[in-house]
Amino acid sequence: MNTVQKAVYDKTIYELRVILCQKIRMWMESFSVPVADVELNHRSSLDGRGPEMFSLRMSVAPGEAARAENVLRDVLAETDAIGASAADLKLAESEYFDYLSLLASHEERSNENYMKRCISAYLYNASLSSVKDRLSFFRSKVLPDNVREDVFSGVASALIDINHSAAMGGRRYLDLSDTLSF
Repeated sequence: MNTVQKAVYDKTIYELRVILCQKIRMWMESFSVPVADVELNHRSSLDGRGPEMFSLRMSVAPGEAARAENVLRDVLAETDAIGASAADLKLAESEYFDYLSLLASHEERSNENYMKRCISAYLYNASLSSVKDRLSFFRSKVLPDNVREDVFSGVASALIDINHSAAMGGRRYLDLSDTLSF
């Protein structure tokens, strides 16, 4: 049965993407690491077959890769530990509403699209609700800041989990050989 849980998760993931990219840019600037681009992508269950996947891409000068990796590790650790502020969440939510509004303006209501949503919901636990329904739902709900911060922190910590990653054999967060000089 379709619940609001998936819609809240998708919204929180969007907010995480926005907040992490902003934090990474800000921290890189504060540590004088020139960064040309930061992009965090999320492949969700609505995107089709396969597992949910996150990818982070940053463009920095080749000589700055090690410093950029250290700054990135610190940003992820801080986000894992303390989450985001209410102000950051409100800005990210505003971007999310703009994004949903744009999607809703192009959303086609057809049997074929509904069947695709049903298949994704069954196979990949995607939400059955339309974009317009999600936008309407989120605009009609006002959650206290502490609840929003708790939800965000819980999702961010579960995904980032710095301590767990570090305990998994000391793997690096980034594979520098696979990033074209990072």
